[in-house]
Amino acid sequence: MNAKKKDATYRIDELLVKKGFAATIDEARIFIMAGQVIIDSQAIQKPSQKFREQSHIVMREERPYVGRGYLKLQQVLDKLSLGSALKDLTVLDIGASTGGFTECVLDLGAARVLALDVGVGQLAWKLRCDPRVINLERTDIRNFGVKERQELLRSNEAPDWILADVSFNSLSRLMPAILPHATPGKTKLLLLIKPQFELPRADIPRGGVVTDESLRRKAVEMVKNALLKEGVGNLDDAVIMDSETAGASGNREIFLFLNLSKLACHN
Repeated sequence: MNAKKKDATYRIDELLVKKGFAATIDEARIFIMAGQVIIDSQAIQKPSQKFREQSHIVMREERPYVGRGYLKLQQVLDKLSLGSALKDLTVLDIGASTGGFTECVLDLGAARVLALDVGVGQLAWKLRCDPRVINLERTDIRNFGVKERQELLRSNEAPDWILADVSFNSLSRLMPAILPHATPGKTKLLLLIKPQFELPRADIPRGGVVTDESLRRKAVEMVKNALLKEGVGNLDDAVIMDSETAGASGNREIFLFLNLSKLACHN
């Protein structure tokens, strides 16, 4: 019995929580994907790798990002060569959660971020204390209109960038509430499409991980159709790009980038 227990192995993300290196599985995965976890002088690359409880774990000293969204956004902005395009600008971050996207754009020089999320108490403390961040927790984008934004900012200023990373909801469904905050000729739109939340329930396989490429394309088309329905003139200049960092459950998410200065918008 004791021998069996001694030889038992655990996923490294679970082991980090078990041994107190991380508070949650999601935080453990952030550490791993940021290259912070070292075992036998090797950086661990996958949360699913298994080790014995007695394994010697070393955590690199530098703090990782507050959320996996940081890595996702950083990677796509690097690919699009847009890292310098956020300096001194205003960003609306829809579905901010712990603040991965928010932290990333602040590090890239954004002047102000409206971090909006329906949840409460999720935004990392360091971001709550940052004067550049307006914490809009308990806020559904469907209940956050242009007038509310203008009153909050005390101006008619529209966001220069709109970012969206939502879970348990559909970007297609939220598009009528998102696009009024965009201004043609100014706003850049960067959406993270999660197939498991866009597709009809009948299309979602057991376990919720969408691997079928035709279904992933269908999810993208649903979001594009929602954009067109809301008055975006055409999507010829839209950039579609897979996220390099998978979602928490393993879903391969897709970024959609639109420079609305090149498109006609109804607003």
